[in-house]
Amino acid sequence: MPKKRAGSESACPKYSRASKRPRAEIDPVARQNTCDSESTKVASISNAKKILDSYNASIQRDHNDIVKPALYAFLEFLPESGRHELITDINQTGGNEEPLYGVFDNLYTGLRSINHRPLTSPISKREQPEALSTSMHTPITRQEDF
Repeated sequence: MPKKRAGSESACPKYSRASKRPRAEIDPVARQNTCDSESTKVASISNAKKILDSYNASIQRDHNDIVKPALYAFLEFLPESGRHELITDINQTGGNEEPLYGVFDNLYTGLRSINHRPLTSPISKREQPEALSTSMHTPITRQEDF
């Protein structure tokens, strides 16, 4: 068996070889690929739920009544990587009302924004000029200054 060299990376590298900074600062993908144990994940989830349970809105804001249910729904239905990021954001608020509402408002704003559908490409309809002509508002003409 070959010996491990001093300074070689372990199975769960927290730091990159080139730098002493944590890998999450260098590579955003490394942030998702953390080596947290199951007990750490369970503890962070329970801490996030405690923070959500203790949320009481003292300032009148829009949608104060749905902050808790919405964040609980996000915790339940987001995929694993999104759930991890949300738990991290909730735990970083430290239970403060303003940043926790900011986490909710950011998610709510993203959901209610209008998703523009991309226009269909005319390239796939080259063999069907009538289908292309119905979607064109003005005919294409060559300009003199071309």
